[in-house]
Amino acid sequence: MISKTIFLLGAGASIGHSKAIFPSIRTFFRKAHDLGLNSGLIRDDAGFRAIDLYAQRARGWSISLEEVDIEALFTHLEIDIESNSSPKLLSVRQALISLIQEVLIHLEDQLVSKRGEYDLLIQCLKPSDTIVTFNWDLMLDNKLGRNSILSDLYQGRSGVGTSPLQYRTFINELSGFGRGTWGGLHVKPPYTQRSAVSGYYLKMHGSVDWGFCRNNGCRGWHVVFPLIDPLQKHFCSECHEPIETLIIPPVLNKTYRQYPMIRQVWNLAANEIRAATNLVIWGYSLPPTDFYSTWLLSQTRGGEIATVTIIDPQTENNSFVERFAGVLAFRDTLPRPKFFLYNSFGEYWKEKEGTAPESGK
Repeated sequence: MISKTIFLLGAGASIGHSKAIFPSIRTFFRKAHDLGLNSGLIRDDAGFRAIDLYAQRARGWSISLEEVDIEALFTHLEIDIESNSSPKLLSVRQALISLIQEVLIHLEDQLVSKRGEYDLLIQCLKPSDTIVTFNWDLMLDNKLGRNSILSDLYQGRSGVGTSPLQYRTFINELSGFGRGTWGGLHVKPPYTQRSAVSGYYLKMHGSVDWGFCRNNGCRGWHVVFPLIDPLQKHFCSECHEPIETLIIPPVLNKTYRQYPMIRQVWNLAANEIRAATNLVIWGYSLPPTDFYSTWLLSQTRGGEIATVTIIDPQTENNSFVERFAGVLAFRDTLPRPKFFLYNSFGEYWKEKEGTAPESGK
């Protein structure tokens, strides 16, 4: 049996890698506010004000004065748009997506040291391992070779590179670039059991660099292309309409079926988890309203999981660990996996691989 580890990442993973430079879901707007006031990096101040006005009118929240959960606000906005897709609401949605892009991209540019815990994760990866992440940012994408791979593709080159396979597998099998390869020219026949040999990089809620065409009459409809510079305006090469960014809120279940790429990623992630022998959950808190993620984790119950590792400062809190134990409850007829708890990925890496190198070396 092939050994396959699933690394399941939440916001805490990016916070850990960036040494707390990246925000949590409740401090996102405060970070955006600070960036705009102190460095002038947030260009669309009118967009920030429009989001703040919507939050105050719709929910009684002020994103400039209090900590507001960005995922909750995004979800409420999507629900409002479903019942009334007015130009004003759509413009607020675009402003919110643009703000998310700018904050996450500019924060990565401001990191004093590019090295961090994601470098340790790269050292742990085997070709068969899969990364499942709920994050929108690009820090891990870039560690997996995103910049060099996309630069080659947009310049018509197909360099092999030395980066881990996971991001390249995503490009070749899931993104629009794969449609230009021999493997993408035909539909593969149905299968009864998937091979667990290859690992993937799966972003469950989209990415700040995922561009897609929303024109349902276009041949490129909903085909996703990662963009080298997501802050630049892009246009569909088929119908020449503006490209939109594919990121979705985590707790709106209906949204998953609206986007073929997101649906494909979730189905593939479920299959990968069923085939896993080890599960590592890093920086993810399993909020009670995130029903799809609970469903995803429950796919371990019929699998071959030997170990479950939880990496989070909250592992010292029994109720936090019990939350996962309830979802990951295994049948009595299956061998129960061993559970391991760590406060940081560095602690996990040190025990797994040896003495962790000092940051920045």
